[in-house]
This record gives sequence, structure tokens and C-alpha cells, in this order.
Amino acid sequence: MEETIDSEALIAQLRKAFLQQNLEPFDSRDVSKIRNSNQMVLAYLKNAKYNSEKAFNIMTESLKWRKSFGVNDITKESIHPDLLNDPYLYFKGHGKKGESLLVLNYERHKKEPEKVLELKKYVAFLLEHREGVETNKKIIMLFNMNGAGLGNIDYDFIKYLILVLTEYYPDIIDHLLIFEMPRLLSGKMFLSRDMVETAPITT
Repeated sequence: MEETIDSEALIAQLRKAFLQQNLEPFDSRDVSKIRNSNQMVLAYLKNAKYNSEKAFNIMTESLKWRKSFGVNDITKESIHPDLLNDPYLYFKGHGKKGESLLVLNYERHKKEPEKVLELKKYVAFLLEHREGVETNKKIIMLFNMNGAGLGNIDYDFIKYLILVLTEYYPDIIDHLLIFEMPRLLSGKMFLSRDMVETAPITT
């Protein structure tokens, strides 16, 4: 017999534990959401497979990141125009179950240290606002590898992207899809399975 999960009790328990700690490291707007939104708290529990301790840790780290990165204050005007006018990371189309498709054309990505912060900010902007996308639908992350080569490999950015999708925005990702992985890259394991635990990978 399957064990029944009392989600309401777990939500109350997680919320209480979070609100009892020092709240200085968090944005008051995010704290308000934790205080008032069962759906947001439940998302962290689902992400942690209803492990309260793990959910607490993920919630704490993700909300610290949101404040340190200024996520609530990122606007379209603060994004570099090149990322908005000619993006290679964007929402387009849907999956079979209505999931929103987040596409990364990896061929166009180059590891440029001077642009890392702008790109990370753009990722947060896309997920925070999801313009023209149904926010109640999960996301399929599509890595379009057609034409990509060794010069496109950027493990740091990929790790950041996976972390954001699987923990900083809990219960948002349905699965990861890798399209047209070149043989030259397949042996390099550009996206290793130890990077992600919460979303299946399809190639």
C-alpha cells in the first residue's frame, strides 16, 4: 500500500521552519510569497520529493540567490539589447502535454567571461516573466546542438542553467531534451547526468 502524503501538514511545517530563521538574507517580497502562497511552498516540497529537510535547504538557497541576484528587480530595460533582439535562448512552441519549450541554440553560444553576468541575468528574466508563456505549464529545456562544436562548450553556464531550472525555480522543469548531439561532443558528455537529479534527460 502506498504511503499517503499529507501535503497540507508538510506545507505548514516547511513554512514554519523557514519563517522561524533569520530572514535578513531574503527579499521581503519572496518571504511574503512563502508566507501566503501554498503553491510556492508545495513546489519546493515536490522538487525535494516531499523530503522536508531537503525542501528547506533548497528553499533557503534559492531565496538567498534571488535576493543576491536581484531577481525581483530585473526588468526588460536592464537586459542587454543583443539578448533581447537576437536571442539564442528563448521560449518557442509546446510539448505534447502543453509544456512550454525553452530552446537553447547551442551553436551560437560562446564562453565569454565578460558577458557571463548579462547572460545569467537574462536567464532569470526569461523564467521570471515568461512573456507569452502559460506560467501554469511546466518547461521542456531543449538543447539544440545542431552545428555545435568544441568551441561552444561552456560547462559553467550549463551547470548554472540546470541549477536555476531544477532548484532555484522548483517544480518548473518537466524534462531536458538534447537534439542533434554531434558525435564530436557526445564523448565529452557536455551534459552529464550527475548535473541533474530532478528532471529526466532525453537524447
